[in-house]
Amino acid sequence: MATSISDLSASMLDWMKGITANPVVSFPFLVDPVPASRPRVTRWKTFYLKTYQKFRDDADLWLQDCGLIPTDKPLFCMVEVVAKKPRTGKLKFPRGDVDNYVKGPWDKLNKLAWDDDNQIVGCAVFKRYAEPTEVPGFYLHWTEVSV
Repeated sequence: MATSISDLSASMLDWMKGITANPVVSFPFLVDPVPASRPRVTRWKTFYLKTYQKFRDDADLWLQDCGLIPTDKPLFCMVEVVAKKPRTGKLKFPRGDVDNYVKGPWDKLNKLAWDDDNQIVGCAVFKRYAEPTEVPGFYLHWTEVSV
């Protein structure tokens, strides 16, 4: 019998809490998940696709007065990407690479949660569709680690 993504991410969070004496910071980043697009470069300007630019703008609004305290320590991070299910489609999970999903939130949390996302020395990323009563977004958890 297969394990659900929700159960797997809950187990991973329990594992994180069990291996460290440092606190695990949990942060709901409730902006519709979009995989990062590559910047488009023209002769006159550089821009992102509209869906990713909307994510960036929404993220800026969400992160105003977020109350996080930046750290300069190495971090282990777990991200659960909970995307809105499209009305039509055959996939049982959101389209897009998990690494592209985390680029946006990690970049937006630079100087807010950590000095730079290059401090993240390990990660676990899960993606799934939201349950009918669940709010889509990124659910991030991180803890300081020693290297």
